[in-house]
Amino acid sequence: MRLIDPAPAGGRVVQLAAVDPGLRTATSVTIPQGQTSAEFSIVSNDVTELQNARVVATLGDSTATASMVVKPLAIKAFALSAATVKGGVSVEGTVTLDEVVGVNTLVTVESADPAVVVVPSSTTVVKGGKARTFTIKTKAVTAAKYVKITVTKNGTSTYRTLKVTP
Repeated sequence: MRLIDPAPAGGRVVQLAAVDPGLRTATSVTIPQGQTSAEFSIVSNDVTELQNARVVATLGDSTATASMVVKPLAIKAFALSAATVKGGVSVEGTVTLDEVVGVNTLVTVESADPAVVVVPSSTTVVKGGKARTFTIKTKAVTAAKYVKITVTKNGTSTYRTLKVTP
């Protein structure tokens, strides 16, 4: 919303509302004295499918609506600190999402052979970040084993294979 005339002394308060679950915003913004507009933050929530989302600004009897598309987060990359490890030794896995997250965001982690490679069921990419590193534990083996580790977010997944040796 842009004012026709600059805001008076003390500013002008504009009410804000995110009318779709894909977005969050402050409930109001103050346009400073002498200005005709103000900036405010909009944070997208973790959605599972594309959403058309709207923010409505209200001042008295006037309203203005801004529309945008919120897309689901996806896995961009997944890396292991080592491709081969002796059983009983831990390695690190790092999952990277395609965007910085506006809210703490879970990523599912799965081992194809949990008797050999133990992973957390999920890991959390913390608000304001894109990546998370987590520990992958291995168990002793009598013969080399190749174990697929998969990370998944909103239907996108990727995997790496960890070789565990005796």
